[in-house]
Amino acid sequence: IWALETGTRDEPGVLWAGSDDGLIHVTRDGGTTWVSVEKALPPGAPKNAHVIAIEPSRHDAANAFAVLDNHRWGDFAPYVYRTDDFGKTWKSLVTPAVKGYALAVAQDPVKKELLFLGTETGLFASLDGGKAWMHLKKAIPTASVMDLVIPPTEGDLVIATHGRAIWILDDLTPFREMTEETLGKP
Repeated sequence: IWALETGTRDEPGVLWAGSDDGLIHVTRDGGTTWVSVEKALPPGAPKNAHVIAIEPSRHDAANAFAVLDNHRWGDFAPYVYRTDDFGKTWKSLVTPAVKGYALAVAQDPVKKELLFLGTETGLFASLDGGKAWMHLKKAIPTASVMDLVIPPTEGDLVIATHGRAIWILDDLTPFREMTEETLGKP
């Protein structure tokens, strides 16, 4: 098992598990019974890809994000999915703006629509739940972003890179307050 995460406070018995051979399982009863949900991934999702990350939402127990990595098989496309119904259906969150195969995803514990995505080519942010992404080239250098954590009490984004150490994007308040309107201003 490569990824194992717990659900929200509302449903503490929710656990997600992913494997290096493409399996995704969820339990809603603390591990007594497990349901395989990878077959519900949309067409185009690679079969048997490494489930490198599963990020359960802190806002809704039925919501989770899955990141698949298939680069070891020569497929360098990003694969990031979201479920809002415990894995019965999944939606791709990849847009043409996302470059490099995906490695990590994090949802802000305060603003549900604020997502961060780590790829082989850097850090991306979405203000609208993954409908559009912006490459944060000036926040950190171009580096493989291997993991992302947002400690709920700190409000910072901790970024683990490959070869460039740990970066901390201090205080996510500007991202939480950012809108399409403010992005258009100088």
